[in-house]
Amino acid sequence: MVSLSLKPRPYLFHPETGEPLSLPETYLEEDGRLILQRASGGQETIYRGRIFLRSIGQNLASGEQYLEVQFDRRGGQHTVTAPRRDLATPGGLIDHLAPVARTSPPAMRGSWWNS
Repeated sequence: MVSLSLKPRPYLFHPETGEPLSLPETYLEEDGRLILQRASGGQETIYRGRIFLRSIGQNLASGEQYLEVQFDRRGGQHTVTAPRRDLATPGGLIDHLAPVARTSPPAMRGSWWNS
């Protein structure tokens, strides 16, 4: 059984606020991979590259929450906005990221990305 640290692990700095963003306690970053540490002791690569929640919004009429996720793919930074309920389903995040990653041209990385 793996011992999980309760200390937040720095991940990157938010591009607009400069605030440090941390990983949840069961995740770690290693060699550019986001890894989930399972309670059983196993590990699973969840994503290759940087990915983070950039902002949260809410539709005032319906009350539905929206999440803006920024991710690194093909040498560029991409952003997807989707309903929270869609992203919370198994495979939901990848379903939203994949079409954007395939069609968006690579962009220059900002210096904040590697901070």
